Amino acid sequence: MMRTTTACPDSSTGIRSRGPLAVVLLRGYRGRMTPPHASGGAHPREAEALFPGPLGDVYSVFRTAVLALGDDIDEQFTKTQVAYRLSRQFAWLSPVSGRRALITVDLWEERESPMLTNVIRFRDDKVTHQIEVRTADEVKMFLELRWFPEAVSWGRKTRKS
Repeated sequence: MMRTTTACPDSSTGIRSRGPLAVVLLRGYRGRMTPPHASGGAHPREAEALFPGPLGDVYSVFRTAVLALGDDIDEQFTKTQVAYRLSRQFAWLSPVSGRRALITVDLWEERESPMLTNVIRFRDDKVTHQIEVRTADEVKMFLELRWFPEAVSWGRKTRKS
């Protein structure tokens, strides 16, 4: 089931919006997902349709970084995004328009960054962070935050103390 929620800064839902996005795609999928892709090789053809033009470079940098975190990471495409999972999904890349994409990662704790678009606290041990990007360089700036190790830990359900 696809769940959507309206981002509003003073809502009791735990959503804090820092950007112009009116609708935030959260978790949950209905319908057919493509089979997981191996961590190596060429980009799947689904990527070309989902991330055309300059978003192709955004996808490429994001994909390379995520799949470098482990051989057991699955890449799954839906009609609206690509998701990465271990025991559970931990990272997503969604095209917002022909020039913008939304990076979404689940972490154990809330993190701060001027890059953040939205922070959504679902429960005590799950905080979703969203960052809007336009270029591969902005994805690289996101990677410098070094949030992926914690996201992978969340995906594996192995919290480090």
